[in-house]
Amino acid sequence: MDVVVSGTPGARWRAAGWLSSRSVPGVRVHAGPMPNAAERAQVERELRGVGIEPDWSVPPPAPPAEQVPFDAGSGSRDGLLAQVDTFLEQRGKAVRFGAAARPWFVLEPGLAFLNHGSFGATPRVVLEARDAWTRRLELDPVRFEVEELSVLLRGLAGRVGKFLQVDPDELMFVENASTGVSAVLRSLDLAAGDVMVTTSHRYHAVGRALEHVATRAGARIHTIPLPFPVASEAELVDAFVKGLPDRARLAVFDHVTSATGLVLPVAAFVAACRERGIPTLVDGAHVPGMFPVDVGALGADFWTGNLHKWAFAPKGTAVLHVRRPWHATIKPPTISNAMIGTGLAGEFDYQGTRDPSGWLAAGAALDFAESIGWNRLRAHNHVLRARLAARWCAAFGVAPPAPDELLGTLATLPMPDPTVDAAALNHHLREEHAIQAMFPVFRGKTWFRVSAQLYVEENDLDRLIAVLQKRVLR
Repeated sequence: MDVVVSGTPGARWRAAGWLSSRSVPGVRVHAGPMPNAAERAQVERELRGVGIEPDWSVPPPAPPAEQVPFDAGSGSRDGLLAQVDTFLEQRGKAVRFGAAARPWFVLEPGLAFLNHGSFGATPRVVLEARDAWTRRLELDPVRFEVEELSVLLRGLAGRVGKFLQVDPDELMFVENASTGVSAVLRSLDLAAGDVMVTTSHRYHAVGRALEHVATRAGARIHTIPLPFPVASEAELVDAFVKGLPDRARLAVFDHVTSATGLVLPVAAFVAACRERGIPTLVDGAHVPGMFPVDVGALGADFWTGNLHKWAFAPKGTAVLHVRRPWHATIKPPTISNAMIGTGLAGEFDYQGTRDPSGWLAAGAALDFAESIGWNRLRAHNHVLRARLAARWCAAFGVAPPAPDELLGTLATLPMPDPTVDAAALNHHLREEHAIQAMFPVFRGKTWFRVSAQLYVEENDLDRLIAVLQKRVLR
């Protein structure tokens, strides 16, 4: 089907983003001439905010008999969504996930899995690829480790580097984002009185790592309080800049926060630190696969992110980006023989005998996502997250604590009873109702954090709401 879009330039290309990402493969969208530079930049920001990387290419003209018109008028991004979905539904071209995607994963039958964000869920084909890499290694372990592994890992670094938009020679493989953070922190030659900056939204493990290195060196941790609930990006930037000291050895902050699910304005945070000569380490644990990202353009000295969450790789698969000026300073967690590769990448690639199959299967994970289409996948998850959050807020009469523009595929929402015991509630739901959910405790209150992923359906959340309304919070 060839869809020919009419309307104002910005609306045409907003509609094109939705049409291409909400439809089954094979739908071609003709949006006409590109908007001017300023309007194009605005459309790019809007579409990236819902996980869509705009495609500015123009398909060849369609024969008039095959053209289907779509009038975008002067519609806004969010205003066009319902119109696009109705248009595609009526023509049988709307993409389907939810129950249709469940067989792609090995999740327990009947389990409402609303907590993809904690550890991810790996597709069957990726698990099979991981097992195949293990078997290949075992055919001749010496040859594989000594002759093949470096070539394979550096080839993968090229692909992942393109995905994250960084130089592959600056990309190191680590087990998880916490490992990446610790590798940086433990490589710094801290002294008594040194200051390390972080925020009140930091991940608990990162806080512990900071405390460990600070205690050993006699350094001090300076925590910037960030608001939550929060009304705007400007509110976060203002709080960060006002709380930033003039001097520090390092600033560590999240790209997407774990407890509150916020997408922080890290580019602005990095710029503010650079003005003061403060190096930056960004914890991007949730970022790969959640939304398009240009890690290189952020300008951080260090950035680390998991591939096993939103990018579908096996557990224990992550990356650490280290800018070249820091290569003489940073060391991997384990210092081993210089058996493979060269430079910092070679040191990280070989840290003694270990199973590299998870990293090597990351290529299959990217293949899986690309077979669906990253825009199609991410847009679905962003829209689903918004609908799940709205459903929760309507059921319990609570207000969302953050606007959509500060959210990706996670949303942390108020509980009807913020004093409920999170651990006990989670255990009850899992054992008695086959519901796996996340209830973070932040600033003394229990919240609900929902994750939107391909296999989740709105009735999974309905099951949780029904239990809370009838049995737990009565």
